[in-house]
Amino acid sequence: MKRLLERVKSRETRVKSWNFNSAVSRDAEGFRSGALAQTKRRGRNEITNESVLPAASAPRCVAANRSQPRVLTHPSSLIPHPSIRRGTTLTEVLMSVLIMSIGIISVMTLFPVSLLRSVQATHLTHATRFRYNIESLLDLHPAILDQIQVPTHGVQRVVIDPMEFQAVTGDTPPAASSLTLAQHQVIFGWSAAGGAGLPRFTYNYDFDRDGDVDAFDMDQLVTLPDSWIDQGQYLNQAGPTIGIDNLTNTLTVTNADVNVLANLNLSLDAVHENTRVIVFYDYQGRGSSEVRSINGINPGARTLTWIGADFPEAGGIPITPVSVRFEIGERRYTWMLTVRKRKDGRGQEVSDVDAVIFARRPFSLEDEEMVAATFTQGSQFVALTGAAPQFMKKGRFVFDVQNSLWYRVLQIDDAKTTIKIDRPAVENAANGYAMFMRGVVDVYRLPTFIREGAP
Repeated sequence: MKRLLERVKSRETRVKSWNFNSAVSRDAEGFRSGALAQTKRRGRNEITNESVLPAASAPRCVAANRSQPRVLTHPSSLIPHPSIRRGTTLTEVLMSVLIMSIGIISVMTLFPVSLLRSVQATHLTHATRFRYNIESLLDLHPAILDQIQVPTHGVQRVVIDPMEFQAVTGDTPPAASSLTLAQHQVIFGWSAAGGAGLPRFTYNYDFDRDGDVDAFDMDQLVTLPDSWIDQGQYLNQAGPTIGIDNLTNTLTVTNADVNVLANLNLSLDAVHENTRVIVFYDYQGRGSSEVRSINGINPGARTLTWIGADFPEAGGIPITPVSVRFEIGERRYTWMLTVRKRKDGRGQEVSDVDAVIFARRPFSLEDEEMVAATFTQGSQFVALTGAAPQFMKKGRFVFDVQNSLWYRVLQIDDAKTTIKIDRPAVENAANGYAMFMRGVVDVYRLPTFIREGAP
C-alpha cells in the first residue's frame, strides 16, 4: 500500500511538471507571435496595448494565472536605427551635380586664360631681349641713324624698316592704294584718300660678305636668330659618308627622298631667299657640326649647293659629315624703328628712337593703311573719320603717323569712331592719320642718340 501511494504521488508530480513546461513553452511562443504582430503594426505607425497572448491560448496552470505581459511602444523606437541606411533623393543628386559643375567650369576657364598669358609672357620676354639687341646694334652701326638727313629747323620723322623694304618687292599694292610698288617701297603708309605716309629707310650691310645685300642680310639684321623650322634630314645608308664635293660646295643626295629637296625649294619665295641652311654632322659622333647657307637647289639632279668655306679640321682630323639636316629660318620676332631726328641748339643731331617689336609680322601692305584721325594734345580720346580700320582692336597699338608716336588702344566705342589711348596725346594732329598694325608685341623707347654732326 505504501508503495502504491508513492507511485501515485510520483505520477502526479510528473503530470504537473509536464503541464507547467507546456504552459511556459506556449507562453514564449505566444510572446514571439505577439511581438511580430506588434512590429508589423508599428510599421503602420500604430501604437497598441493589446495583450501579447490571446485569452484562448492561456495555459491551465499556475503560470497561466499570472498577469499577462503587455508590450508598449516608446516614441524613441520610431526613430530609424543608425545601422539602417536611408536612400538619396533626386533633389540631393541634382544639387550635388550643380555644385560640382560650378567648380569644374571655374577650373576649366583658367586653362585658356593661363595659355594666353603664357604666350604673352613669352612674347614679352623675347621682345625685351630684342630691345637690348637693337640698342647695341645702333651703337655698333651708327650709320643706321646717320643716313637720315636732318633739316636746319624742325624734326625729320622717318621709319627704318629693312625687312619690309626687301619684302615689298614680292608684294602686290592694295586695290585702294594709288601708290606704285616702287613708291610703297620708300613710303611707309598709304591712304585711300591719297594721304602721304613717312619716308621708309633700309640699311645696306653685307653681313655674309658675298657682295650682295639681300634677304639673308636683312634676316641677320632685323630678326631674332633663334627660330628655325626643320625641313628634313638625310643620312646616306649605303656608306659611312655622304656625297660632298668641297671644291664646288655641292651635296649630292643619292638615296634620300627627293621630296625633301623639292619641299625645301618650293617653300621659299624671293623674299626668303638665302634664309635656308644646311647643318652637317661629324663622323663617328664626335659632336662636331658645321652650318652653311644654301644658295641653290636642283631637285631633279638631287644636288644642293651652299655658301661658305671648306670644312675646317678639328684637332688635326678633317671633319667627315655623315648626315645633314635642312632648315629654314622663321621670322618669328622682327623689329622696325620709328625715328624723330632733330638738331639741338649746339648743332648736335639728336635721335629719339622707338623700337617696335613684332611677333610673326605678316609683311603685308594691308597693315600700312592709314585712316584720318584727330589727336588732341593732352587728351586720351582720338576721333576717327571714314570707314573703320580693319585691324583696329582693343589692346593693340595705334600709330600717330604725323607725329611718329605710338599709343595703346584701351577702348573703342560702338560706332568705332572714337578710341581711348593709354596716355594723353603728346602732340596735336588736327588732320593726321592713324595706323593699326598687326603683330606688335610692344614698343620700347630707346635712349636718346646724340651725334656731334653729320658724319
